[in-house]
Amino acid sequence: MNNVRFYAFAAYLAISAPSTGYAQVTEVVVGEGRNPPAFQGMTYPCSTDLESVGRAFCAQHSSSGAVTGDFFLSPLSQQAGGKCGWTRYRVECKR
Repeated sequence: MNNVRFYAFAAYLAISAPSTGYAQVTEVVVGEGRNPPAFQGMTYPCSTDLESVGRAFCAQHSSSGAVTGDFFLSPLSQQAGGKCGWTRYRVECKR
């Protein structure tokens, strides 16, 4: 009986919890050269097209092939140094 109550409560929380509308989130850094920021994620060179990075990260696959998912790209911070400075971005994929 306790298991049934637990699963019912978990289902209630899943239904009633507010949704942000975003499923996957990652952060990337763009820059190259000296003075890189302390960052453990993916780092791309200055000439990187961030739209293609977002499309590749958020691609949704179906039986008929890959379908590009919607995403939101926002700059988080900038740091001087290197060839073009260092900029950290957040990539959020819509569901």
